[in-house]
Amino acid sequence: MEIQRRKQIIYIGNEINDVLENIINESNNLRITARYINEYNLNSIITDQIHSFNGINILIIDNKSVAKSTSESEIIKALTKIRDLYDLRIIYIAEGYKRGSQLLSNIFDLGIYNIITAENSKILEEELRKALSEEGMTFRNSKKFKLENVLLNINSTNKVVEKKFIKAKQYVSVGVAGTQTHIGTTTQAIMMTKFLVDSCNTSACYVEYNNHKFVDNFIEWADEYFENIGKVSYQNIDMFQYKDNIKDIVKNDYSINIYDYGNFQEMSDEQIASFLEKDIKFVISGTKKWEEDQLFEVFSKVGESADINYIFNFVPEEEKELFRKSMQEFNSYFSEYSVNPFVVKNKTYYEEMFKNYICDSEIEKKKQPSKINFKRLFKKGS
Repeated sequence: MEIQRRKQIIYIGNEINDVLENIINESNNLRITARYINEYNLNSIITDQIHSFNGINILIIDNKSVAKSTSESEIIKALTKIRDLYDLRIIYIAEGYKRGSQLLSNIFDLGIYNIITAENSKILEEELRKALSEEGMTFRNSKKFKLENVLLNINSTNKVVEKKFIKAKQYVSVGVAGTQTHIGTTTQAIMMTKFLVDSCNTSACYVEYNNHKFVDNFIEWADEYFENIGKVSYQNIDMFQYKDNIKDIVKNDYSINIYDYGNFQEMSDEQIASFLEKDIKFVISGTKKWEEDQLFEVFSKVGESADINYIFNFVPEEEKELFRKSMQEFNSYFSEYSVNPFVVKNKTYYEEMFKNYICDSEIEKKKQPSKINFKRLFKKGS
């Protein structure tokens, strides 16, 4: 019987990585040949140990061990040297780094796709297991780290406007809730996430904070599925199923977390309180007469807070002018019609909505959306 040779691994880190060690110890196909545990100039240690890489299958580098003593250009120089001399898999651990990192983009451009950024231990373990699997991470898994200038087409003017790279200034929590079922809440939440990831190069994720099981629909077609943490990656965005510890899972690994609460008719008092605590809040509604009662019910639960944004779906053009004439207290927008939540509409609106949490925006503005005076428009019996 043919005995499969173990893959030989060299690990460069500032300390023993217990998660990595456990994965390798569990495997019959992996073996650490050498560990370099200290802080290094990566270019120097690669040069000094260059002959040690002969016969090695996998090189794992933890950025913590080299970042203090190695410039980013030197890191790229060292990785280029290794790739030129040896045919091996490089796994680069950059814990806490986000989409938008120039270093990770440069590493990606070298054809290195096994890039690990998770801070949460469960996600870190899942990513390491993927990177150490037979296939490893692929172009599809890591293309999110590629940096490019983004061109946005403004439909109303047919002008193409260049937009600089944008990233989140801080961790931001976003709540999205509808006044009723089938009003487009999930569509808006997904489109926001897609906009932030694709158009702004921001590390954002979608969290299904309700019991509708929307995320389950994409498990079969997912680019990645991590069952233990309920993570599904599809169309370049990460979606999470609800879990009790979901905040701990997503907070450290994404700059912006978008929580889909479903609709207020199904939300508990605890969920409403959670929604009101979010940094940015969106209520999705319609404008038809029979939808007024649901909107009034939402007012009774959340008050007429000035920091809540209202997005109105399915509004006929002939009705919009009535709303535009009543401009007062509320941040309100009319959504473009969308049948596919993974095709982003409302780019100029989203730019306005997230302007306080992203930086260096150069998108050309349309005429600003009008605000709505609900006190005038929605009077029971009118």
